[in-house]
Amino acid sequence: MKKTKIIFIFIFCSILILPLISFNIKTDQISEIDNRTLAEFPELNINSIGNFPPDFEQYFDDRIGYRDNIIATYTSLNDNFFGELVHPSYTYGQDGYIFFRPGITVSNFDFLANFANFIKRFQDYCEDRDIYFIYMLNPSKSIIYEEYLPKGYSLNKSDINFFISELERLKVNFYWSAPDLIELANTKQVYNKQFDAGHWNDIGAYFASSNLLNIIKQDFPKIEIPFFEDYLLTYEHKDSLPVSKFPISEEVPILTHPKYQPSFDEKYSEEIMIEKQYPAFSYQKNNIDSELNLLMFHGSYFHAGRNKFIAYPFGTFTNVHNYNNVTNYDY
Repeated sequence: MKKTKIIFIFIFCSILILPLISFNIKTDQISEIDNRTLAEFPELNINSIGNFPPDFEQYFDDRIGYRDNIIATYTSLNDNFFGELVHPSYTYGQDGYIFFRPGITVSNFDFLANFANFIKRFQDYCEDRDIYFIYMLNPSKSIIYEEYLPKGYSLNKSDINFFISELERLKVNFYWSAPDLIELANTKQVYNKQFDAGHWNDIGAYFASSNLLNIIKQDFPKIEIPFFEDYLLTYEHKDSLPVSKFPISEEVPILTHPKYQPSFDEKYSEEIMIEKQYPAFSYQKNNIDSELNLLMFHGSYFHAGRNKFIAYPFGTFTNVHNYNNVTNYDY
Protein backbone atom coordinates (compact mmCIF):
# COMPACT_ATOMS: atom_id res chain seq x y z
CA MET A 1 0.00 0.00 0.00
CA LYS A 2 2.85 2.34 0.87
CA LYS A 3 4.55 1.64 -2.46
CA THR A 4 1.31 2.39 -4.30
CA LYS A 5 1.07 5.78 -2.57
CA ILE A 6 4.68 6.58 -3.45
CA ILE A 7 4.08 5.69 -7.10
CA PHE A 8 0.92 7.80 -7.14
CA ILE A 9 2.74 10.79 -5.57
CA PHE A 10 5.59 10.39 -8.07
CA ILE A 11 3.19 10.38 -11.03
CA PHE A 12 1.28 13.36 -9.62
CA CYS A 13 4.49 15.37 -9.07
CA SER A 14 5.72 14.46 -12.55
CA ILE A 15 2.51 15.79 -14.07
CA LEU A 16 3.08 19.08 -12.23
CA ILE A 17 6.83 19.35 -12.86
CA LEU A 18 7.19 18.20 -16.49
CA PRO A 19 5.33 21.20 -17.99
CA LEU A 20 7.65 23.51 -15.99
CA ILE A 21 10.77 21.66 -17.14
CA SER A 22 9.56 21.97 -20.74
CA PHE A 23 8.71 25.67 -20.37
CA ASN A 24 9.12 27.43 -23.74
CA ILE A 25 11.46 30.44 -23.42
CA LYS A 26 12.22 30.87 -27.13
CA THR A 27 11.32 34.17 -28.78
CA ASP A 28 9.01 34.68 -31.76
CA GLN A 29 7.02 31.50 -31.17
CA ILE A 30 3.75 30.80 -32.99
CA SER A 31 1.15 28.40 -31.64
CA GLU A 32 -0.03 25.89 -34.22
CA ILE A 33 -3.21 25.16 -32.31
CA ASP A 34 -4.64 28.69 -32.22
CA ASN A 35 -2.56 30.33 -34.97
CA ARG A 36 -1.15 33.28 -33.05
CA THR A 37 2.14 34.58 -31.71
CA LEU A 38 2.78 33.53 -28.13
CA ALA A 39 3.29 36.24 -25.51
CA GLU A 40 6.86 37.38 -24.90
CA PHE A 41 8.35 37.91 -21.45
CA PRO A 42 7.02 41.31 -20.32
CA GLU A 43 9.27 44.26 -19.62
CA LEU A 44 9.62 45.24 -15.99
CA ASN A 45 10.23 48.91 -15.32
CA ILE A 46 8.64 51.74 -13.38
CA ASN A 47 6.31 52.67 -16.24
CA SER A 48 5.04 49.13 -16.84
CA ILE A 49 5.10 47.65 -13.35
CA GLY A 50 1.31 47.87 -13.04
CA ASN A 51 0.85 45.73 -16.17
CA PHE A 52 3.51 43.19 -15.24
CA PRO A 53 1.33 40.73 -13.23
CA PRO A 54 -1.35 40.18 -15.95
CA ASP A 55 1.28 40.26 -18.72
CA PHE A 56 3.37 37.66 -16.90
CA GLU A 57 0.29 35.50 -16.33
CA GLN A 58 -0.39 35.57 -20.09
CA TYR A 59 3.27 34.75 -20.77
CA PHE A 60 3.17 31.82 -18.33
CA ASP A 61 -0.09 30.47 -19.77
CA ASP A 62 1.28 30.70 -23.32
CA ARG A 63 4.69 29.18 -22.59
CA ILE A 64 3.88 26.32 -20.23
CA GLY A 65 5.28 23.03 -21.52
CA TYR A 66 3.03 20.74 -23.58
CA ARG A 67 0.54 23.60 -23.98
CA ASP A 68 -0.75 22.43 -27.36
CA ASN A 69 -1.12 18.85 -26.11
CA ILE A 70 -2.96 20.01 -22.98
CA ILE A 71 -5.37 22.14 -25.04
CA ALA A 72 -5.91 19.33 -27.56
CA THR A 73 -6.62 16.78 -24.82
CA TYR A 74 -8.92 19.13 -22.92
CA THR A 75 -10.78 20.00 -26.14
CA SER A 76 -11.19 16.34 -27.09
CA LEU A 77 -12.51 15.38 -23.63
CA ASN A 78 -15.08 18.18 -23.65
CA ASP A 79 -16.23 17.21 -27.14
CA ASN A 80 -16.53 13.50 -26.35
CA PHE A 81 -18.17 13.80 -22.92
CA PHE A 82 -20.16 17.03 -23.12
CA GLY A 83 -20.51 17.74 -26.86
CA GLU A 84 -18.83 21.13 -26.42
CA LEU A 85 -16.09 22.58 -28.62
CA VAL A 86 -13.82 24.30 -26.08
CA HIS A 87 -11.13 25.75 -28.33
CA PRO A 88 -9.37 29.15 -28.55
CA SER A 89 -10.47 29.67 -32.18
CA TYR A 90 -13.59 27.58 -32.82
CA THR A 91 -17.04 26.90 -31.42
CA TYR A 92 -19.96 24.65 -32.30
CA GLY A 93 -23.01 26.17 -33.89
CA GLN A 94 -26.26 24.33 -34.46
CA ASP A 95 -26.66 21.11 -36.45
CA GLY A 96 -22.94 20.32 -36.21
CA TYR A 97 -21.72 23.53 -37.88
CA ILE A 98 -18.41 24.96 -36.68
CA PHE A 99 -17.71 28.70 -36.62
CA PHE A 100 -14.93 30.94 -35.43
CA ARG A 101 -15.43 31.63 -31.74
CA PRO A 102 -17.15 35.03 -31.49
CA GLY A 103 -15.44 37.62 -29.36
CA ILE A 104 -16.32 41.06 -28.09
CA THR A 105 -16.28 43.46 -31.04
CA VAL A 106 -16.23 47.24 -30.94
CA SER A 107 -17.40 49.06 -34.05
CA ASN A 108 -14.85 51.45 -35.49
CA PHE A 109 -16.77 53.49 -38.03
CA ASP A 110 -13.95 56.02 -38.42
CA PHE A 111 -11.62 53.25 -39.58
CA LEU A 112 -14.23 51.90 -41.99
CA ALA A 113 -14.83 55.37 -43.44
CA ASN A 114 -11.09 55.89 -43.91
CA PHE A 115 -10.75 52.47 -45.52
CA ALA A 116 -13.60 53.22 -47.94
CA ASN A 117 -11.88 56.48 -48.85
CA PHE A 118 -8.63 54.59 -49.45
CA ILE A 119 -10.42 52.26 -51.87
CA LYS A 120 -11.92 55.28 -53.64
CA ARG A 121 -8.45 56.82 -54.05
CA PHE A 122 -7.19 53.51 -55.41
CA GLN A 123 -10.06 53.46 -57.91
CA ASP A 124 -9.35 57.06 -58.96
CA TYR A 125 -5.66 56.20 -59.40
CA CYS A 126 -6.57 53.35 -61.77
CA GLU A 127 -9.19 55.28 -63.70
CA ASP A 128 -6.77 58.18 -64.24
CA ARG A 129 -4.53 55.66 -66.01
CA ASP A 130 -7.38 54.04 -67.95
CA ILE A 131 -7.21 50.87 -65.84
CA TYR A 132 -10.40 49.02 -64.96
CA PHE A 133 -10.97 48.72 -61.20
CA ILE A 134 -13.43 46.72 -59.13
CA TYR A 135 -13.45 45.96 -55.41
CA MET A 136 -14.85 42.65 -54.17
CA LEU A 137 -16.23 42.31 -50.64
CA ASN A 138 -16.85 38.81 -49.30
CA PRO A 139 -18.86 37.67 -46.28
CA SER A 140 -17.96 35.58 -43.27
CA LYS A 141 -19.43 32.12 -42.84
CA SER A 142 -21.62 33.51 -40.03
CA ILE A 143 -23.39 35.83 -42.50
CA ILE A 144 -24.14 33.03 -44.97
CA TYR A 145 -25.19 30.45 -42.39
CA GLU A 146 -26.54 32.79 -39.73
CA GLU A 147 -29.35 30.37 -38.87
CA TYR A 148 -26.76 27.82 -37.67
CA LEU A 149 -24.92 30.14 -35.29
CA PRO A 150 -24.84 29.14 -31.60
CA LYS A 151 -28.19 29.63 -29.92
CA GLY A 152 -28.48 33.03 -28.30
CA TYR A 153 -25.83 34.63 -30.52
CA SER A 154 -26.98 37.72 -32.39
CA LEU A 155 -24.94 38.74 -35.43
CA ASN A 156 -24.03 42.43 -35.51
CA LYS A 157 -24.09 43.69 -39.10
CA SER A 158 -23.79 47.40 -38.36
CA ASP A 159 -20.13 47.51 -39.43
CA ILE A 160 -20.66 45.87 -42.81
CA ASN A 161 -23.83 47.86 -43.49
CA PHE A 162 -22.02 51.11 -42.72
CA PHE A 163 -19.05 50.15 -44.90
CA ILE A 164 -21.27 49.25 -47.86
CA SER A 165 -23.14 52.55 -47.51
CA GLU A 166 -19.79 54.39 -47.60
CA LEU A 167 -18.72 52.54 -50.76
CA GLU A 168 -22.04 53.44 -52.39
CA ARG A 169 -21.76 57.07 -51.29
CA LEU A 170 -18.27 57.33 -52.77
CA LYS A 171 -19.43 55.60 -55.98
CA VAL A 172 -16.86 52.83 -55.68
CA ASN A 173 -17.26 50.08 -58.27
CA PHE A 174 -17.69 47.05 -56.00
CA TYR A 175 -19.36 43.66 -55.72
CA TRP A 176 -20.75 42.42 -52.38
CA SER A 177 -21.07 38.66 -52.82
CA ALA A 178 -23.19 37.89 -49.72
CA PRO A 179 -26.72 38.15 -51.22
CA ASP A 180 -25.85 35.77 -54.07
CA LEU A 181 -24.15 33.29 -51.74
CA ILE A 182 -27.02 33.36 -49.23
CA GLU A 183 -29.43 32.44 -52.02
CA LEU A 184 -27.07 29.78 -53.38
CA ALA A 185 -26.67 28.26 -49.89
CA ASN A 186 -30.25 27.03 -50.13
CA THR A 187 -29.15 24.46 -52.72
CA LYS A 188 -25.35 24.14 -52.41
CA GLN A 189 -22.81 23.98 -49.58
CA VAL A 190 -20.78 27.13 -50.28
CA TYR A 191 -18.83 27.05 -47.00
CA ASN A 192 -17.86 23.73 -45.46
CA LYS A 193 -19.97 22.65 -42.53
CA GLN A 194 -16.92 22.18 -40.30
CA PHE A 195 -13.55 22.44 -42.04
CA ASP A 196 -12.06 25.93 -42.50
CA ALA A 197 -14.54 28.06 -40.57
CA GLY A 198 -12.99 31.24 -41.96
CA HIS A 199 -13.34 30.79 -45.71
CA TRP A 200 -15.64 29.55 -48.43
CA ASN A 201 -14.97 26.27 -50.20
CA ASP A 202 -14.31 25.79 -53.92
CA ILE A 203 -18.02 25.83 -54.73
CA GLY A 204 -18.57 29.17 -53.01
CA ALA A 205 -15.37 30.58 -54.53
CA TYR A 206 -16.42 29.51 -58.03
CA PHE A 207 -19.87 31.10 -57.95
CA ALA A 208 -18.73 34.33 -56.26
CA SER A 209 -15.81 34.64 -58.71
CA SER A 210 -18.06 33.94 -61.70
CA ASN A 211 -20.49 36.62 -60.56
CA LEU A 212 -17.60 39.06 -60.32
CA LEU A 213 -16.39 38.09 -63.80
CA ASN A 214 -19.89 38.63 -65.19
CA ILE A 215 -19.75 42.21 -63.91
CA ILE A 216 -16.34 42.70 -65.56
CA LYS A 217 -17.71 41.12 -68.74
CA GLN A 218 -20.09 44.05 -69.15
CA ASP A 219 -17.04 46.18 -70.03
CA PHE A 220 -14.99 43.38 -71.59
CA PRO A 221 -17.45 41.19 -73.53
CA LYS A 222 -14.79 38.78 -74.82
CA ILE A 223 -14.16 37.31 -71.37
CA GLU A 224 -14.99 33.60 -71.35
CA ILE A 225 -16.42 32.34 -68.07
CA PRO A 226 -16.51 28.55 -67.62
CA PHE A 227 -19.74 26.93 -66.50
CA PHE A 228 -19.85 25.05 -63.22
CA GLU A 229 -20.38 21.84 -65.19
CA ASP A 230 -17.05 22.41 -66.99
CA TYR A 231 -15.22 21.64 -63.75
CA LEU A 232 -14.42 18.20 -62.40
CA LEU A 233 -15.84 17.93 -58.88
CA THR A 234 -13.96 15.66 -56.48
CA TYR A 235 -13.79 15.48 -52.70
CA GLU A 236 -10.86 15.54 -50.30
CA HIS A 237 -11.14 14.07 -46.82
CA LYS A 238 -10.25 16.35 -43.89
CA ASP A 239 -9.68 14.84 -40.45
CA SER A 240 -8.89 17.97 -38.39
CA LEU A 241 -9.64 21.68 -38.31
CA PRO A 242 -6.99 24.04 -39.76
CA VAL A 243 -4.27 25.14 -37.31
CA SER A 244 -5.81 22.77 -34.81
CA LYS A 245 -5.63 19.17 -33.71
CA PHE A 246 -9.39 19.00 -33.22
CA PRO A 247 -10.62 15.87 -35.05
CA ILE A 248 -13.37 16.08 -37.66
CA SER A 249 -14.42 13.93 -40.59
CA GLU A 250 -15.59 15.89 -43.62
CA GLU A 251 -15.41 15.58 -47.39
CA VAL A 252 -14.36 18.95 -48.85
CA PRO A 253 -15.22 19.78 -52.50
CA ILE A 254 -12.38 20.41 -54.97
CA LEU A 255 -13.05 21.86 -58.44
CA THR A 256 -10.56 21.28 -61.26
CA HIS A 257 -10.80 22.64 -64.80
CA PRO A 258 -9.09 20.36 -67.36
CA LYS A 259 -8.01 23.30 -69.54
CA TYR A 260 -6.61 25.44 -66.73
CA GLN A 261 -2.87 24.83 -66.88
CA PRO A 262 -1.05 28.04 -65.92
CA SER A 263 2.70 28.44 -66.21
CA PHE A 264 4.27 30.36 -63.34
CA ASP A 265 7.10 32.80 -63.95
CA GLU A 266 9.48 33.83 -61.16
CA LYS A 267 11.04 36.79 -62.97
CA TYR A 268 9.23 39.43 -60.89
CA SER A 269 9.60 37.70 -57.54
CA GLU A 270 12.88 39.44 -56.70
CA GLU A 271 11.75 42.85 -57.97
CA ILE A 272 8.41 43.34 -56.29
CA MET A 273 8.13 45.24 -53.01
CA ILE A 274 6.46 42.81 -50.65
CA GLU A 275 5.73 42.79 -46.92
CA LYS A 276 7.80 40.10 -45.21
CA GLN A 277 4.88 38.98 -43.06
CA TYR A 278 2.60 38.61 -46.10
CA PRO A 279 4.86 37.44 -48.94
CA ALA A 280 2.30 35.61 -51.10
CA PHE A 281 2.92 36.65 -54.71
CA SER A 282 2.80 34.94 -58.08
CA TYR A 283 2.81 35.84 -61.76
CA GLN A 284 1.36 33.36 -64.21
CA LYS A 285 0.62 32.99 -67.90
CA ASN A 286 -2.53 31.12 -68.82
CA ASN A 287 -2.98 28.87 -71.82
CA ILE A 288 -5.81 31.00 -73.18
CA ASP A 289 -5.99 33.43 -76.08
CA SER A 290 -6.67 36.70 -74.29
CA GLU A 291 -5.05 40.13 -74.34
CA LEU A 292 -6.52 40.97 -70.94
CA ASN A 293 -4.24 40.95 -67.90
CA LEU A 294 -5.36 40.98 -64.28
CA LEU A 295 -3.62 42.25 -61.15
CA MET A 296 -5.38 41.16 -57.99
CA PHE A 297 -4.70 42.15 -54.40
CA HIS A 298 -6.49 39.62 -52.24
CA GLY A 299 -6.76 38.11 -48.79
CA SER A 300 -6.99 34.54 -47.61
CA TYR A 301 -10.33 33.86 -49.32
CA PHE A 302 -8.34 33.38 -52.51
CA HIS A 303 -5.44 31.45 -51.01
CA ALA A 304 -5.12 27.67 -51.36
CA GLY A 305 -5.45 27.99 -55.13
CA ARG A 306 -8.95 29.47 -55.03
CA ASN A 307 -7.87 32.41 -57.20
CA LYS A 308 -7.96 29.93 -60.12
CA PHE A 309 -11.60 30.80 -60.80
CA ILE A 310 -10.84 34.48 -61.36
CA ALA A 311 -7.49 33.89 -63.09
CA TYR A 312 -8.83 31.51 -65.74
CA PRO A 313 -10.04 33.94 -68.49
CA PHE A 314 -7.00 36.26 -68.46
CA GLY A 315 -3.80 36.05 -70.50
CA THR A 316 -1.68 36.81 -67.46
CA PHE A 317 -2.63 36.90 -63.81
CA THR A 318 -0.65 38.55 -61.01
CA ASN A 319 -1.74 38.04 -57.43
CA VAL A 320 -0.44 39.80 -54.33
CA HIS A 321 -1.46 39.24 -50.72
CA ASN A 322 -3.20 42.49 -49.93
CA TYR A 323 -2.31 42.90 -46.23
CA ASN A 324 0.05 45.90 -46.03
CA ASN A 325 1.06 45.36 -49.67
CA VAL A 326 -1.91 47.10 -51.26
CA THR A 327 -0.83 50.43 -49.74
CA ASN A 328 2.14 50.33 -52.15
CA TYR A 329 -0.07 50.09 -55.23
CA ASP A 330 1.41 53.22 -56.82
CA TYR A 331 5.05 52.08 -56.96
